[in-house]
This record gives sequence, structure tokens and C-alpha cells, in this order.
Amino acid sequence: MDFASRYESHPWDNQYHVDYTSEEHQTWSFLYQRQIQILEGRAVTEYIEGLKRLSFSQTTIPQIADVNQALKPYTHWQVRPVKCVISSKEFFTMLSQACFPVTSFIRRAEDIDYITEPDIFHELFGHIPLYTVPEYAHFVQAYAKLALSYPEKDWNLFLRLFWFTVEFGLIQTPEGTRIYGGGILSSY
Repeated sequence: MDFASRYESHPWDNQYHVDYTSEEHQTWSFLYQRQIQILEGRAVTEYIEGLKRLSFSQTTIPQIADVNQALKPYTHWQVRPVKCVISSKEFFTMLSQACFPVTSFIRRAEDIDYITEPDIFHELFGHIPLYTVPEYAHFVQAYAKLALSYPEKDWNLFLRLFWFTVEFGLIQTPEGTRIYGGGILSSY
């Protein structure tokens, strides 16, 4: 059964600029402020450092061009807007090309604590800070290339492993167990 999104992506121009409403910016601000207060001592140090490097606005949804400019000094990765739900082939292909797919919508108030699909807050706040770390960025790109080298019938195994690591992974560090999965980093 195919997943049907309850959300619709905002259109973007040729510079990937999206016109967000003040309500959408308020949602970003609320989510950002809430998450930033709980991540210290829970997230891996590399994520916290990456978040500082990117200098995301705390009050407005970052524009893709600004995110790409901030990423540029650290790795060769870029982010690109996509429609709400993309295929596994498109997902792995983009990752294999050092390009992270980002939806252009943000959750509504009724989904503030949990959304079943990735929104721009989850993708930018949860994932992109770790793409300032060359080793991490290289790992994800190599992983996607490996997935694409297998028959499509095997891709669900790669998606499942991605789910339990890049999306919801924890890692043991000298400071203790820390979060590195974007799904946890962007969730209250």
C-alpha cells in the first residue's frame, strides 16, 4: 500500500526559495526552542557542533540556498527540495549524489508533537547538522551507493537499517549513550 501524505509541499523558485507564512515560522520557532533546550547532554557532540556551524535561525524556517551556503565549507553535500513523499530509488539516488532531500512543508499544530512523515523541521534540524561532519557525510553517501548496487527487491533491507541508525540511532560515546538519529534529534 502506498503512503498518502496529508501535507502538500510548498512551491519553490529556481533558487529553492519558499514563501512561508508567519504561522509556519512560528511553528519552526516553537520546535527549535523546545528541542534546543533538551539536546545538550543527549545528542552526540558532533551534532551539537554541526548545529552551531549551520547557525539556523531560531525564529524563521531557513531557506535552502542559505543552508547549502552554510554546509559548503564542511562537506560537499547539498540539500534539495522534493515533493512530500519520494520513492526509494529517488531517495537513494539523491543520497548517493551527496544531496539530501528536504520537503518544503512544516507540520501543523495538531501534529506538533509527532508527525508520521518528515517535514522541513525534521530534515533540517534533525539530519543536516551531522552533514557538516565529513566522515558521517561520506558514510551516508557510500551507504546509498551500496544500496543502489543491489537489486531493488533488496532495498527494503537497506531502508530498515537506515531507519534504525540514521533515523533513530543511538551510539555509545566516552560520555555515555548519545543520540545521532535525526528522528530522535527532531522529536520531543
